[in-house]
Parts: sequence; structure tokens; C-alpha cells
Amino acid sequence: MKTVTPLVSGADFYALPKFSPDGTKLAWQHWNHPNMPWDNSQISLADVTLIESDKKSTLTLSNITTVAKEGCSNGFLSWANKKTLIWVCDISGFINPWKYDVSAKKAGPIFASPVKEDFGGAMWLLCFFPYAIVDETGKVGVFKAYRDGRIVLYRVDIETGDRRQIENPYVVVESMRSVSKSTGTFTFLGTQVDQSEKVIVGSLGATDTASFATATASGAVSKGPDFDSSLVTIPRGISLKVPPKEDLLHVIYYPPHNPLYAGTSIDGEKPPCVVNVHGGPTGMAQQGLSWKIQFWTTRGFAWLDVNYGGSFGYGKQYMNRLWHGWGVVDVEDCITASQLLAKQPHSLIDPNRIVIRGSSSGGLTVLGALSNSSNTEVYAAATSLYGVTDLVGLVKDTHKFESQYMFSLVGGSLEDMKPFEKRSPINYVDKINRPLLILQGDIDRVVPKEQAEVVYESIKKRGGVVEYKLYPGEGHGFRMKETQCDALERELDFYERALGLREGVKL
Repeated sequence: MKTVTPLVSGADFYALPKFSPDGTKLAWQHWNHPNMPWDNSQISLADVTLIESDKKSTLTLSNITTVAKEGCSNGFLSWANKKTLIWVCDISGFINPWKYDVSAKKAGPIFASPVKEDFGGAMWLLCFFPYAIVDETGKVGVFKAYRDGRIVLYRVDIETGDRRQIENPYVVVESMRSVSKSTGTFTFLGTQVDQSEKVIVGSLGATDTASFATATASGAVSKGPDFDSSLVTIPRGISLKVPPKEDLLHVIYYPPHNPLYAGTSIDGEKPPCVVNVHGGPTGMAQQGLSWKIQFWTTRGFAWLDVNYGGSFGYGKQYMNRLWHGWGVVDVEDCITASQLLAKQPHSLIDPNRIVIRGSSSGGLTVLGALSNSSNTEVYAAATSLYGVTDLVGLVKDTHKFESQYMFSLVGGSLEDMKPFEKRSPINYVDKINRPLLILQGDIDRVVPKEQAEVVYESIKKRGGVVEYKLYPGEGHGFRMKETQCDALERELDFYERALGLREGVKL
């Protein structure tokens, strides 16, 4: 007979239980409402006792100790060896590696002084580990960090804190894992600016070098590019200085590029630009190859990813800018970025031909920019893909993990819904006067199609320019190939008409 018995209880969430290599300890992460794990989470440790008899085996925990305490985010824990527990912590203002010495019963940062780079991101997925231990003694690890919107890799001496940057071609690295500690090999999902995501096997050299190869489905290893990189536009991370205080606003710019075309014949003409709003909203746009972006840049459009305040990868203070500010900070940052890129000293895009797009939470930003912002005329057209329109409905009908997330993003409470009403685009639809394309799935349970249809009918009723496409069988995020192709072609056609890019055709 098998039974399930709780080992520990009391917290709202538990994650990543890890036995020490000798099986005598168990460590885990936990946090409570109203926090998300990247806001405030703890790590605890306990002794493990296994009692075996003829009829059953019983595992119990004792001497439970919280080794990473409240007031900061602690996550992605693993054992380097039986005496050393590793995790990442943002108490310094940036996510840096920490360790706990079981013998000394002492926790502390691995580095002698804080490094102003994030060695990890928001823990939306448990699998996105930002490091791997790569030697048998547990003294050496390969850690990733974010710098200027792309990944750098470090070889870290866990005992001394010495770190050395490893040259590597990957701008996006996810899900790092150790393959063989005896040979110093590790694996991750790696993406380059001109090559799509692959399973990569890395082999650490003696100092700060490493070799990388692509793992094939058969288990063999091959090397080399899979696409002509001359066809791909190369991203450029830019940290904009926002007046009057010159606060930094981080964006990624992709210029239009197609070897088959020479570009404009009009002197001084700047390209139209698609401004993209990432989801989350606690997310991050990265610089790895995206075929969706290449679709636009090969057709004469610039592309701008805005890592607005609230995005991870730029430190805790930058991420906390979105606290109680969703629907304002993200909206205004997108508008500011668009305006700054269109004028000196950048002058990269045409200020009269900027469009904005976003899906899910990014759709809320799009609709907010058109209806409830400091300048609703910045964008010549927009697309909302299953965009959030009604925050009141969203906060009342969501799952446990995000059930308190909205209160940190917006403020308010279940008893005071005014902040949610104030930020909900559905209440400002009458102010939208720019062409809008709405793309929606008919079985979306996060943003029901009825919300999209309220926006569509309201704009249509008063004579505004709006188009609506409902995709059968699609939910919150388009999965079918036919849907994805149609959505891209439909969006391109919409912008070409809205911007007058086709002779004799205009919305």
C-alpha cells in the first residue's frame, strides 16, 4: 500500500525540492501570497531520516532551518556537493549567486562584492536554471548573466568567488544542466543572433575557455550554421537616456534588411517601425534569432522590442518600476522609446509610420497606448493579439499562482477594484482613434472573445477603423501553423494599408 504524506506545510507555494548528494539533507524553495517568487521567496533546509520496516518506509524531516530568508528573492537552488547548497539571490539589487555551507551553517554571496548583472531571471518556469556545476568536487560552475539584453557566460570558482568570462556565440541561454562533472560538460538551450534555438553541449576548458557543439536528435554531435546569416538582420541593444533625469530605458532595435533590395530611393527617408511589447508583463525581450522579426525586417520594416520598466535582466530596481504601475509605466516607456528613436541623436525610424503590437499582457499595453496615455497619436496603427482588456475580470478569475500578482502590478484589492477599472482599456475604447487590428482565438479562457468583440463593436459603431479576426480552435496564444501564417500576413496587409505603403490603397 502506498500513501502520500506531507513532509512540510504552511507556505502557499513550494518548489524545487532537492536532496543532497548523500541523501541526508533536503532543501526547497517556498513563498507566500501576495508575493511572486521573484518578489520575495525563501529557501529552507532539513535533515532527512528514512525509517524502513517490513511493511513500509517512512521519510521524515527534522531541524528545519531557513537558510535564505525573507526580504528578497531566492531561487534556482541545487547542491554543488554534499556540503554546499547553491542558489541565486537579489538582495544586492541584482540577482547574484549565493551558497550555504552545511558544516559552518552559514549563508553568503559567492562573489566578494556584488556584480551589477542579473545571474538569472523571473522564475516563471522551474526548468530555466541559470547555472550548472561542472566538476566532481562541486567547486566550479558555469553561470549565465544578462548584459545589455544578451547573455554572457562565466566560469565561477564557488569557493573563492573568482569569475572569468567565457567567450560564446549565444545571446540566449536557457535551462542549463550538468552532463558530466568528470569531463566538465554541460548542456543548455542556446540561440544566436543568426541561428535558431538548439540543444547545445558545452565542454569547459582549463581556464576561461569552452567549446560548444550542437546535439542532434540521434545523440550524435554536429557543428556548423544552419542558415545563411547574410539574410538575417542583426539586433542592436540600446540604452536610451530619458530626459530630464536621463534614466535608462532599454530597447532592442532591428534595422530593415534584405540583400535583394537596395532600400529607399528618397533622400533622408527613415523606415516604418513595428514596436513590439513583450508579455508577462514581468518578462524580457531577448536578442536570439526570431523568424517572426525577420518576417518584418525583410519587408522593409524596422522592429523595436521595448524592455519597459518591469522587465527582468536589468536589476531589481528596474523590475520594480512596474510595481503598481502596469498600464502606465509600460505604456509610457513604449511611447518614450518610440519618440526617442525617431529623433536625434538616433533618428532611426520615421515618426509618422510607427505601429505597435502586443499579445496578452502586451495587448493591454497596446490598447492603453491608443486610449489612455500621454499621447494617443504616436502610433499610426496597432494590433492587439488576444490582448487583456478587462483587469477586473482577470483578477477575479485566475489561477492560484497569479491570483495576487495583479495587486502588486496595479494596486487595489478585491474590496477596492477602482485601480483595475482605471487601468482597463475596455473602459476607454471610445478614445481609440487609430486603426486597430484585433486577432483573437475563440476558445481563449484568459481573454474571452467577448472582451475583444466589445472593443471591436464599440469602435465600429462610432465609425472608427477596426478589423477583427476570430480564429476557431485557438486559445490564449496561437498554436496552429495556418493561424500563425494568416495572422502575420493579415497584420502586414493591415499596416501597409494603414501607412499608405501600397499605391492607391489606404484605410
